[in-house]
Amino acid sequence: LFRSGRYRRRCEAIGHVKVYGQGCNPGNQQRRPHGTKQKCKFSGQPCTDRGCAACCIIREGFDISHLSEGSGNRGYYGEGHYSTSLWSTAYGYGRAIILANVAVGHAEKCKERTSTPVAANYHSRVVHKSTGVDELMVCSDDQMLPLYLILF
Repeated sequence: LFRSGRYRRRCEAIGHVKVYGQGCNPGNQQRRPHGTKQKCKFSGQPCTDRGCAACCIIREGFDISHLSEGSGNRGYYGEGHYSTSLWSTAYGYGRAIILANVAVGHAEKCKERTSTPVAANYHSRVVHKSTGVDELMVCSDDQMLPLYLILF
């Protein structure tokens, strides 16, 4: 409940902006998959292993302090939490997929790798790769709210 309150407040702070696709306001909220690693044999309750990223996200929400632990990089398009519209892309990051609500707000468009922060008048960064894959990056923990865990 605490995480959902933080997420809701972030959406309200972003306000009513242009919405894309199936999104909704406030905050141009989108539902997107986030691939991550899982160490445990999930049985309905999150484990307490700090190395099990999926269970940590379920228990505590998204936490930028764990950035790069699963992927080995700090983000090709800036430091933040990544999601995609393609389940196959999310699956490439780990066999556990968390379906999350994402407060996108105004999305800065990017085509090349960058380590620069998102510009001040934007809330996120979207990358449309030449392969057809898209990735969305948000900088703040409270811009993503985990909803469901899907295991493969």
